[in-house]
Amino acid sequence: MKRIHTCFSIVILLTVLIWRAAPSAAQDESYKVFFPFLVEVKGWNAEDPEGVSMDMGSFKMLTAIREYNQEKAGIKAVVMIGNQMMMNNQSKFSVSSKDMEAKTTTIDGFKVYQGFEKEENGGVVAVFLAQKESSQGMLIFNYEQISKEAALTFAKKFDWKKIKKEVEKHL
Repeated sequence: MKRIHTCFSIVILLTVLIWRAAPSAAQDESYKVFFPFLVEVKGWNAEDPEGVSMDMGSFKMLTAIREYNQEKAGIKAVVMIGNQMMMNNQSKFSVSSKDMEAKTTTIDGFKVYQGFEKEENGGVVAVFLAQKESSQGMLIFNYEQISKEAALTFAKKFDWKKIKKEVEKHL
């Protein structure tokens, strides 16, 4: 299961790196439609949102990212659409060990993946928003130095239904 957490983290990291390496004049800024959904959260310091649009033939991605900080805790909120993710949002599972916990649940009608690495006191909350043909939209919260309960509470401060409606327009 640690591979799934790592996958989410790598996709987010690659998105940020590619965004920073791309010439800003050549960027398609369609990712900005998601900025209003990356809301201010009371008690958290928020960076300005950033984003990237990529079209590399068979690899397409549209991503908006905003980082939040509070003391030692940090969360990256990501709205992501792409054909590179295509994770199975239908399966249900639960895994627990001395090092980590992972499960899928349904929250307010959304399939949600929750992963938590105990030693690092961090993990991921991934909300499956929509899927169409070979493209998928997700809302991902990569977090560190906070509890899994606090991360889910944070994630619920975002309007998943409104984000889903906007994501569906871009699939």
